[in-house]
Amino acid sequence: MGIKWEKEKINSIKKWLLPAVSVLAVLFLLGITALRVYDKKDGQYGIVCLGDSIIGNVRDETSVTSVMEEILQEPVANTAFGGTCASLGNTMHRSVFYEDSMNLASLADAIAYKDFDVQFYDISSNNFGLGYFKEGLELLAEIDFEKVRIVFIEHGINDFSAGRPLDNEKDPYDIYTYGGALRYTVEKLKKEYPHLCLVLVTPLYCYFQENGERALDSESSDFGYGPLENYVELELEIAREYGLPCIDNFHNMGINSENVDEYTEDGIHLNEKGRRLLAEALANYVITNVDNSN
Repeated sequence: MGIKWEKEKINSIKKWLLPAVSVLAVLFLLGITALRVYDKKDGQYGIVCLGDSIIGNVRDETSVTSVMEEILQEPVANTAFGGTCASLGNTMHRSVFYEDSMNLASLADAIAYKDFDVQFYDISSNNFGLGYFKEGLELLAEIDFEKVRIVFIEHGINDFSAGRPLDNEKDPYDIYTYGGALRYTVEKLKKEYPHLCLVLVTPLYCYFQENGERALDSESSDFGYGPLENYVELELEIAREYGLPCIDNFHNMGINSENVDEYTEDGIHLNEKGRRLLAEALANYVITNVDNSN
């Protein structure tokens, strides 16, 4: 009686113990995979997003980069900074002009030379410096670009609204122009990191508000160099010039004057629905065009 009862007890224990061990083993393996996929320590990022507030200002789980991580199952670095341009603005070369160090052409130098001292020094005096600038800059400074595969470059709306010149026929690398800054950045990053896949991302259709009302439309507004589409067309031309991919959100995203309020908070900055739309466009490019075997 006692031996039979003991055998039944052992068999009963086996019935629940083996499945439990299997479940724990699966959870352990999933945990290891998750740690591997989402390990963001020591600059281990395969994808980096450079840009302005369209990507940079929202940094929670609904951000463009977080949604990309959700889709791609790998870390995506949000190193975009609101208010910044591709080009520089200190044409008078004033000694106290702290904004230029965070613009794209300056960040390209910092990335190439692995030296962000000027950027860290300028943050406290930067007029458009936002609360996340220091954290974002620390992230950018720690990224090992030798291990990065893809860099998305999303700039243009601020160059347009700031009235930055489109191009300089006499100097195609004039970093005080939108086109020159893009060319300078592409060549600087490609020289130092020739393996990088650089992907240009055009600005989206938008409008500007005055007193909470729609006022200036990007299709018709002119801040000195024509409508926003002029900047988009130049970006597309530069992409062709260098044989780079360009995600043309202006023409292909589907955001226009009729539905812009469905996708933005204020005519410019994307709401959660708009951020997911942009994230899907960037992630889909990675899935369909980039070798992810590395």
